[in-house]
Parts: sequence; C-alpha cells; structure tokens
Amino acid sequence: MRFRNVAPLRNTVPFRYSSGFTVVELIASIVLVALISAGVSSSRWFGDDAYRVNTAATQLVSVARLAQKVSLSHGGVDIHLTIARLVDGWQYSVVEDDGGTLTTLHTFDVDGDDVTISITADIGPSLLSSGTNLDLEFDALGNITDVYVGAVQGSAANGIAILLSGSFDFPICISPLGFAHDGSCV
Repeated sequence: MRFRNVAPLRNTVPFRYSSGFTVVELIASIVLVALISAGVSSSRWFGDDAYRVNTAATQLVSVARLAQKVSLSHGGVDIHLTIARLVDGWQYSVVEDDGGTLTTLHTFDVDGDDVTISITADIGPSLLSSGTNLDLEFDALGNITDVYVGAVQGSAANGIAILLSGSFDFPICISPLGFAHDGSCV
C-alpha cells in the first residue's frame, strides 16, 4: 500500500473581515428606534385621557364577561353588573342577588374622572352620571334578563351599546346573550 501526501484540509472560502453593519441590520435598528420613540411620545400627542378611556373600556368588557361567567357558575341565582359613577372615576361591581339578599362578589374601581359613559338600549339613550347607575341582570344561562338605568327598567332584546368617551370614543356592545365585546352592536 502506498500513501500519498494529502494536503491538509483548509477553508476553501477566504475569510473576510466585516467592517460594519449590513443593510438589513441598519433597517431593523431604525425601525426599532422608531417604534420605541412612537410609543414613548404617543402620550404627548394623545394625552393620558386616551389611555384612561381605553383602560376603562377594556376593564368594562372584562367585568361584563366575568359577570356572565359568575352567572353561569351560580345557577339559579341572579347576578348583576352595576356601573356607578364615583367622584374620580367609575366603579364596576358584580353582585349576587339571592332572593333579596345582595352580596357584592367583585368590585373594580376605574380611574377616569374625565371619562363619560353613555348607554343605548331598548329604553332609549342615557348618559350615566352620579346617582344614575346601569344595572344589568344575568340569569343562570348567562343571558341578560333586565336592564336598569337608574330606576327605569328595560330589556336587552337588541343588545346594549355602551360608549365610553374622552378625547376618543370606545364603543362596547353587550349582546342579549350576555357576551361583551369591543365595537358597536350590529
């Protein structure tokens, strides 16, 4: 057997030193800086009011869904979602009505003294203010059975349109079946 001299393995591609960033890296960095600066400066453009209205709307949808879930899990007991005006914001409460005995299960205070809430239901449009609460009653199946705006009773046959307003408007819809979502009722 005869062995030939085999050349050592070496890299066939010559090694190049990079002296900067690629175009893709530069564009990605510029986009990242633009997104961060837009997020930081958006409060200067829109003010804190837009965040308060958005937060109040998001929490209202969450509490309405919670009230529906509680009504499904507490079969045979009426569950109420109450929206009340406070001095410096709003209060969302989930209340259990066990044949006349009211028990507050959950209470959420929402900052937003400059946020207004208006309702459109079968009983007509109304603006919630101090002393005028919205009360939605859920049955054991999670459906809305009664709507009270102050002392006026109505139904939710066409859904309940809720508009939270500040510098921006955020519409919310609660369907007759009790499901809450962002956007208008169709």
